[in-house]
Amino acid sequence: MADPVLIWIRLNIVRRLEHPSMKYAGFWQRFFAGGIDFFVLLIPVVILVWVSSISQTLAIVCAVPHGLLYWFYTFHFHAATGQTIGKRALGIRVVRLDGSRIGRPESFRRSAVDLGFAVIWTFGSIWGVSELSPSQFSSAGWFQQQELVHNTQLAFINWVDIASQVWIWSEVFTMLLNRQRRAIHDFIAGTIVINESA
Repeated sequence: MADPVLIWIRLNIVRRLEHPSMKYAGFWQRFFAGGIDFFVLLIPVVILVWVSSISQTLAIVCAVPHGLLYWFYTFHFHAATGQTIGKRALGIRVVRLDGSRIGRPESFRRSAVDLGFAVIWTFGSIWGVSELSPSQFSSAGWFQQQELVHNTQLAFINWVDIASQVWIWSEVFTMLLNRQRRAIHDFIAGTIVINESA
């Protein structure tokens, strides 16, 4: 159990680091920013899925960019400007607790768990596709290909899917329980999401 004095000291240090004019981004702003990012990424995802359905070799090659696309997108844009396209559209930005700009280290820590899931899913996809025979893959339609790949993946991938859902909901739960609307990845990286207008 944590010492109440240490908790009080940590909270006061965080409060002193905060810039007085910062206004925290709300849950719905972050939610809709994520929705915009989803639609931005939908185009390259559809292209990668279509190319993957052409041949087994292309499916294996495309598994890496497909699996790492979301992670790379968020890591790159947060490191470069503190904003994804969705955050820019909503006028919110990721910054350090003192309001200064984040860099690659903070962006990497922020998305490290997502990278872990992405690497495992990518490995699972490559394994699933490579377990099929070329004729089995090419004779199936797109939906059948996805089902075949899912059925040939290693069993632990299902547990990873459950773990990712637990991670996502714990992020939401944490964000709703603090006034700064920080998710777990914000606590890991020492970041906060603010309204730029403030």
